[in-house]
Amino acid sequence: MKNQYFFYSAGFIILFLLTTGCNAKTNSYHVSGTVTLDGQPLTETLVMFSPTQEGKGEMACGYTKEDGLFEIQTPDGKADSGTTFGEYFVTFTKTESRWDGHSYHYDEVTKTKTQEKVLYGVEVVPKIYTAKETTPFTVMVEKQNNKFMFELKTQ
Repeated sequence: MKNQYFFYSAGFIILFLLTTGCNAKTNSYHVSGTVTLDGQPLTETLVMFSPTQEGKGEMACGYTKEDGLFEIQTPDGKADSGTTFGEYFVTFTKTESRWDGHSYHYDEVTKTKTQEKVLYGVEVVPKIYTAKETTPFTVMVEKQNNKFMFELKTQ
């Protein structure tokens, strides 16, 4: 009888964990907005929301579109899922590929030196906006009205 009770209890606990998950589900709130750099829409830019306090909030991110608009999603990958209630640092990053025309390749077989282009990445966003330690932007995500406008400046 004790074994039967144990198996029923264990089965109930496993069923509960499978249906609810190991962590309690927290509410996510829709977050969107616009990002500009010197008044122009900043496209293809990663917008990161990082909690200002450890354990209070959930990191989330999204990419800007051609018009600078973005919508945030949580790390679980659900598009436009927003993030949880709390205060967040907001950072931005955008890397563009550039060609370096000053690199050379030396061919050991033919003993010739040829100029070649090397692809490298350049951060477009001013450094102040790329780290939570230096960004001037903090926002409060609430149950509603989470539409933000971020105006970045190069100077």
